[in-house]
Amino acid sequence: MDEINFWIKQHKIRSFVILDDEKFDTDRDELIGSLKNEGISLLVNVGADMKSSEKSIALAQKYDFIYASVGVHPSDTKDLTDKDIATLEKMAQHEKVVAIGEIGLDYYWDEPER
Repeated sequence: MDEINFWIKQHKIRSFVILDDEKFDTDRDELIGSLKNEGISLLVNVGADMKSSEKSIALAQKYDFIYASVGVHPSDTKDLTDKDIATLEKMAQHEKVVAIGEIGLDYYWDEPER
């Protein structure tokens, strides 16, 4: 346990980022490079739907210090299929996927119906 606490104290970890967002399309690689230069040693990019979950894994494969979360935000579950669930289960087995995220109950939005 002391080794884990030492490692955590020596590293900056960012646990919720969405670097696959289209607003970063023009400078994503530069931004990611700057994160490492700022001492961020590990981050988790969050997938919020099927497409962004795939992109999150792709970023994790490209960068050694990026890991992925996969999932579908509650407001996007209306059209979720059994095939999508099976795909998420397969994605979750990827070696760089460390979390299932953007799931659960979200009472801020009114859709989809609860």
